[in-house]
Amino acid sequence: MNSNSALSKTPFERLAICDFKGSSLRLGQQYGEHCSGLIEGFYAQECTPNEKKLLYAAECLPLIRRFAPESNRFLEGMAQATKLSLKDATLLTLHEELYHSRFDPSHCTAIVVPPRQSRTRSPYVAQNWDWQPQLSPWAGMLRMRWSRDLSTLTYQYPGLWACCGINSAGLALMWTGAGYFPPIKPSVGLPTYIITSELIRRKSVHEALEFLRKVPKAGPFMFLLGDAGGECALVEATPNHMRIENVDTVAYRANLYEFADVIKVSKQVLDTKKIHSSGRMKAITGYLARHQRPVSLTTLKDILSLPAVRVHKPLKSVTVDQLIADCRARRLFIRRNGISSQHRWMEYGFE
Repeated sequence: MNSNSALSKTPFERLAICDFKGSSLRLGQQYGEHCSGLIEGFYAQECTPNEKKLLYAAECLPLIRRFAPESNRFLEGMAQATKLSLKDATLLTLHEELYHSRFDPSHCTAIVVPPRQSRTRSPYVAQNWDWQPQLSPWAGMLRMRWSRDLSTLTYQYPGLWACCGINSAGLALMWTGAGYFPPIKPSVGLPTYIITSELIRRKSVHEALEFLRKVPKAGPFMFLLGDAGGECALVEATPNHMRIENVDTVAYRANLYEFADVIKVSKQVLDTKKIHSSGRMKAITGYLARHQRPVSLTTLKDILSLPAVRVHKPLKSVTVDQLIADCRARRLFIRRNGISSQHRWMEYGFE
């Protein structure tokens, strides 16, 4: 194991990165050993376990074993190396399902740029990772070489080892939460953070979508994907319904379902008395309309920095980090937004 420092505990300009390699079980053990205090602390802060939640985690665990065996072995290794039980570790991966319905939904915007609209002809997949300010110090980076797969470079929080990122084949994944209006109740299925860990090990968008089509889902989400071959896709999902669209024009989402069938199934109705992320969507639409030219890395940085149009009360969340994946270059660019200031863009790769 190689690490240039421990995982970041303060909003430094550059996220600390840890390197691990081995089997899925060994990777989980290395991760758990190196980050045990952080994982246990994040679990204590975020999960507030009770009998009902732990029962839900126990119900999801057999499906993780069946549909995501490599992630399950990683999870087992992580649990072995920490003070968490396997049920506790599973509960942590259900963070999105159990937390999203009570969180201010004015967060996360993601965008995918297909080759035909990219200045470099490389697909870009990018997002603002918006969360509560106190979560900012927990963020970190992982670079892992899977013995049965390829290498992955992921943005992570303790115990959530693959929030988003890119792999050495050039597949990139970014996403946003969904199902807020009204909140969609969790189902027994694969936690979203287990699904992201599985997708980031696929070699192409096609392989990722094939996996998505066959697995039960615990919660709602919206995924934006691109790969080095130029394929790009947008996915809107509830636990029981999913719409997949391959895209050849710039596409973006911000927590609100846009496809009519998903809106109908989710019963989405916007409450104008509550904040939602449509303000940032409007800002992106306006920017792209004014700048009708191929999208560059600089353009994407500008888009991610656009302020949302705030028409209601102030947001409870902040942009913790901004991320851009260049699929053909296999690079990840990240800027720490910080609590009160923005930092420089930093570049991460597989070397």
